[in-house]
Amino acid sequence: MTNQTQGPWHITGSGYQNNKRMAIQIVHTPPDKRKPDQFICTVEGPIAISGEKIITPLANAQLIAAAPELLEACKAALFFCNQGHQDGPVIALQRAIAKASS
Repeated sequence: MTNQTQGPWHITGSGYQNNKRMAIQIVHTPPDKRKPDQFICTVEGPIAISGEKIITPLANAQLIAAAPELLEACKAALFFCNQGHQDGPVIALQRAIAKASS
């Protein structure tokens, strides 16, 4: 099992390049505010606009930033499902946790 940077992660800084591409940074801010933010990744890609929403890469960055909380929610749901022996959701949760943890 790998050791991920602890959450929470959040989006910080974004920029446009030629009004066609976007770059967004994701970081972890340690509880000790004297320590600098820990860089997680930069998400880049073309901007696709649908109505009032900027779709990609902002949506991808939001999903990545939510990863630590989603992993913890999956673990909690798996524990809950195991209490009631719900096999279908258990298998899906086990796969998601394994993918996030490998």
